[in-house]
Amino acid sequence: MKTTQGKILTAYTALMRIRKTVRGRDALDLFHLKNQLQENIDFQSEEESRLITEYGGNVTPEGMILIADDEQRAEFQKAMAELRNMEVDVKIDMPTVNMERNPDITMEDIEQLHEFINFK
Repeated sequence: MKTTQGKILTAYTALMRIRKTVRGRDALDLFHLKNQLQENIDFQSEEESRLITEYGGNVTPEGMILIADDEQRAEFQKAMAELRNMEVDVKIDMPTVNMERNPDITMEDIEQLHEFINFK
């Protein structure tokens, strides 16, 4: 399926958020989906680290990225936006999650995962 790095990152974050609320077969299916997205997440992390170094940034203990030079910061933000908007082809087995078995899944979760999971 074609998507963007940003959508994969959003979906992965949502998967990590709901991981403790999903049970049984649905949990297993989402575990497999998480593993299928992992390569793209690793790529994202490597590219972010490379860009932080390239633009002279530092990461605070809280995870904030600081770049002192205004011009470098603007270029970094542009490069990060390009990375998030980069189209990728990812191979996933789209799982179906039963909402009756997983009532704690929210509308926000569904919005962030609808391209990656069939909800019924």
